[in-house]
Order: sequence, then structure tokens, then C-alpha cells
Amino acid sequence: MVAVTLSLVGSNSDEIVFTEAGDFVLTVGLSGMGIPSTSVRIDESASDGGVWRFSKRGIREMDLPVVIFGEDRASVETNLRRLSNLLNDRTGGTILRASYSTGEVWELTQGHYVAGAETTKGEDANVAWSRWVLTMQFANPFWIRQQAESFAVGVPGTGRSLIPDLAELRVTGSQAIGEIDIENLGDVDAYPVWTFQGPADSVSVTSQDGLSFEYSGTIATGSTIIVNTVAGTVVDEDGVNQYSNLSVSPKLFTLPAGNSSVTVEAVGADADTLISLYYQPRKEVVH
Repeated sequence: MVAVTLSLVGSNSDEIVFTEAGDFVLTVGLSGMGIPSTSVRIDESASDGGVWRFSKRGIREMDLPVVIFGEDRASVETNLRRLSNLLNDRTGGTILRASYSTGEVWELTQGHYVAGAETTKGEDANVAWSRWVLTMQFANPFWIRQQAESFAVGVPGTGRSLIPDLAELRVTGSQAIGEIDIENLGDVDAYPVWTFQGPADSVSVTSQDGLSFEYSGTIATGSTIIVNTVAGTVVDEDGVNQYSNLSVSPKLFTLPAGNSSVTVEAVGADADTLISLYYQPRKEVVH
């Protein structure tokens, strides 16, 4: 049987793990683990009903009922202060982490405390325990798997570490073309991070739906260009901005859930050229 352990990780790097017999226990009433709230736009139509325009997931709101225990009043206060410091978001958001017994770890990131830790004496606290129902909002509504999936292609016969089920690059002169078959293991689109390792005079990437972007700058042997689609950034191995080397109106596309393919083309490729990507699957529901 697969078990799931929940914990909170603060921007101060502290992690509080919720257990049934520890100082911090999650009780009945936990809510918000399923599908996040959704904004739907339906415009009135000339006939009966309306016309659906779009739906998008909104901010995820959660209630975490936590009982904080201690041997006496002082130790309860120490544990309350620890939890309070963890929730302090002046230096960044809080993470809700779901650790599976299989080894997989999924996280809700960009979490922020809203209310619920006010404490009412006599009703939700005494000398040995205190109860907080933490209301939190998560700017990112999807669970992100901590472990990434990666894919790579290189010039055939070069000794590069090609993943077996990927099509090798077809080389014509100094031009290399290949197709990457990708299985997005999540429930929703994923944002890939691309790495272009030189040499290459240019690299273009095209989705199966025809969306594409091209890096037209020269990539020397030993140099690397990193295209982060979620952040919308393009940098070299030293972190220097290289976004201006993208083609006009680039489409930094996502990877749809399920199976899809991506075509890559590298002009000026040789035995040292390697095109790779990694992504973190995302899903909506944890139980």
C-alpha cells in the first residue's frame, strides 16, 4: 500500500513533518488537496444559453488543521513559534510537500499563510496543545513532481548518451535533424528547460502542433545555452542573458499531457553537439 506523508517547508529551510504521534499532527478537516478553484468565462449568446470562451485554474486555497503538542506550556510555545517562523514569507513562499512511500515527491510551491493561527484560549489551546487551522493560498495551483524527466539527442555514432527510445539525429553535412518522442507523465502541460551544448551555428525546436523557436546565435564547443520556458529566459553557462539571439516572435511551447513529439534541428553540429531537455510533471490531485 502506497503511503503519503505531508510536510511544510518554509523559506527558512525548516521542514515540519506531520505524523500521527509527533509534535505536529494534521487532523480531520484538511481541505484543498483536489482540483483547485477555476475561473470560467461564458459570454451571453444571441440564442439560448451562452458561449464558453475559456477556463483557467485559479489560486489554490487550502485549510490545514494542525494540532501542536508539547510536554508543557513552554514547549508548546516553542513549537508554535517554530511553525510561525516557518510560515513567515518575507524571504519567499512556503512549500507543501507530499512524500510517497514509493520515493516520489510532489510539491505545492509559492504558498502563503492567510489566517487561522490566532488561537482562542480555552477552545483550541491548553497547556499541552494548541490547534491552528491554517488557511493558505498557493499562487501555483498544481502539484509539481520534485524528480524531473529528461530526454536528449546527439549526433549518431558519436558515443553520446542517447536514450534508446529516441530517434537519433539525421546528419546531412553539418546539419542534424531529429525527433524526440516525449511522454509527459503529468495531468497538465509541463514547462521544459532546454539545453543546447555546442558547437552549433543555430538550433531550432518545433512542436508537433507547429509551434517553434530558434536560437540563431553561434554556440561554441564547450558552451551551453539554457532556454527556460517557464521563466521565459535564455542564458549561457555563465548566466549571461542571451534572449536577443532568439528568432522573432519565439513560441516557448509547453509539453502536453500524454505522448507528443518535438523536432530539433542543429546547424553546424558535430560529435560534441548535444540537445537535451528536462521537465517536472504537474498534476492537480493528491490523496
